Amino acid sequence: MELKLKDKHVRDLFWLIASPSPIKEYGVKGLPLLPSLIQNNWVTENTDFFIQLDADPSALHAFLKERTSTRLGIYAEFLLHYFFEHSPYIQLILHNYQVIENKQTIGEVDFVIEYKGNIMHIELAVKYYLDTQQNDLLEHWIGPSGNDNLYKKIERVVTHQLPLGSSPMFRKQTKIYATSYFWLRGVFFTNTTKEVSWKNPKANFGRFYTFNELPNEMIINSNHKVLQRPHWMMDTKVSIDTMDDRHSFELPDSMEEVQELINIHGALLVKCLETSNLFFIVSDEWTESYVSSTLPESIPD
Repeated sequence: MELKLKDKHVRDLFWLIASPSPIKEYGVKGLPLLPSLIQNNWVTENTDFFIQLDADPSALHAFLKERTSTRLGIYAEFLLHYFFEHSPYIQLILHNYQVIENKQTIGEVDFVIEYKGNIMHIELAVKYYLDTQQNDLLEHWIGPSGNDNLYKKIERVVTHQLPLGSSPMFRKQTKIYATSYFWLRGVFFTNTTKEVSWKNPKANFGRFYTFNELPNEMIINSNHKVLQRPHWMMDTKVSIDTMDDRHSFELPDSMEEVQELINIHGALLVKCLETSNLFFIVSDEWTESYVSSTLPESIPD
């Protein structure tokens, strides 16, 4: 479903709720993703909520004003918090709940909600990964900063974050028995046509280019914008005149300026306003710099 929403933050919130996970359900063993059936229900049931919020987004703006952050994940968490708190179909029970054992915090639960009589524990992540080795192995999909990879993220979710919601200490503290799900959103990028086995067929994978691979017509096309964090969630079609300059800037029309930006930022996330496609530009040395160390190929049972 596509809604013609005008407000930047409402569009980001709708994208967070409506966009598909890059990984398909049951695509990675032992990783319980939020079922698409529940997600589809939330989109359909809350259509009026989004339309009304877009007509008067002042409450959402006030909510975010008290919770400013330049970190993409934190911004996404604020948006999801608002949705769970204000959707007429969902009850927010807990948010950022600390689980304590022997007077020490052993972890934090992102969200616990009730939906149609079901209690759900949800861990959120918005991720952008680039394919460095052109294969299925999760450790070869690297974050643009080089400090994160898909294997490490999923391993932590499966072995630490999700088990917190069913841990004896959490249940003792809250008297809550919840089903745990991973809410994964984001866009993954590759420079090959090879399909990976765990890809969600409903998700759009982007393209990334090293500096020397970058087609010249992209540089001279003024309809390309470089997105600034935390405003990377621009996946809906937006006309040029509605793009806020605080969230993006034009891709320079010279290779020298593009190279300088790469030197400063490491990687550039670019949006084509005509097609709504996203792509990354990285340095020519990027994939060589961030080849990960050898890791197990599968997630522990």
